[in-house]
Amino acid sequence: MNSEEHRARYIKDRISKILSEGWDPLGLKDVAPSDEYDNYVGGVYRLLASGASCEQIAEHLAELERGALGCPEATADRNKTAAKKLCELDVRI
Repeated sequence: MNSEEHRARYIKDRISKILSEGWDPLGLKDVAPSDEYDNYVGGVYRLLASGASCEQIAEHLAELERGALGCPEATADRNKTAAKKLCELDVRI
């Protein structure tokens, strides 16, 4: 694995951890594998890499909750908190 691949894996793992531990809208962190939200890592990464704001990331998480995850109401505080953590990541490869 070259350094770019290693860096990309690290970034993916960090995003995944934030989604599973800091976001977790389904409350699965204690009962499901930690990769439960890995299908959403790529979309979050693309937003971060494109310079999206924390507000845009939080809205993306809210859209995932309402759409893909079927939660009728997104939790704004949880989404904002997770988005802030995500925005603190250095996603440069």
